[in-house]
Amino acid sequence: MRNTLFIAFGLFFAFSSSAQIIKKDLLFVSANTSFSVNSGKTLSEIDNGATSERKEISNVLSLDLSPKAGIMLTDNLGAGLSVLYNYTRETFINRDDSTGIKIDENKVNASSIVAGPFLRYYLQNGERSGMYINAEILAGSNNIKSDASESSVGIFQFNAGLGGQYFVNENIALEGNLNYFQRSSTFDGKTDMVSGINFNAGFTVFLNGGAFSK
Repeated sequence: MRNTLFIAFGLFFAFSSSAQIIKKDLLFVSANTSFSVNSGKTLSEIDNGATSERKEISNVLSLDLSPKAGIMLTDNLGAGLSVLYNYTRETFINRDDSTGIKIDENKVNASSIVAGPFLRYYLQNGERSGMYINAEILAGSNNIKSDASESSVGIFQFNAGLGGQYFVNENIALEGNLNYFQRSSTFDGKTDMVSGINFNAGFTVFLNGGAFSK
């Protein structure tokens, strides 16, 4: 999937010479969100070296909010500051291997906030619709609270993806984004790496003029 995204980036740049223009010096703000709920059951295996542990995970809730503010540095190329807030709630259940009877459960709530710079390159392919490429580097912290403990870990995250937009007028665009992310967290000298693909949707408002021209 990651290679597919990189190939798509190259194709979009190749066709950008005939694209419409989002003009230099425009100020813009964006807000995107994603929301997911999983009420099913999955099994997680944790290998601690000498022993391994299996836990049932259920009632997973995940919410992402991502506001941005930026300025168009040149025609079609914008930059600014991005903030990403994530909230996740999970229930971990331990069961007896032989009987399947629940021994105990542990509810875990995690909330993270990261911030950093982003770049966005717009490709206006139609009268009111088009695509863009987005990349950002974020750093911050994640607070994890369970029934038994509470801890905070540092986070470093990289996002890169493709977005499509439709302009309802010259100032407001509705958006959908497909992003590849890679996130690392460090706690007690140990680093945990997570990567994947996510989708979010939202809007961008251009504050000081019409966004595009032919």
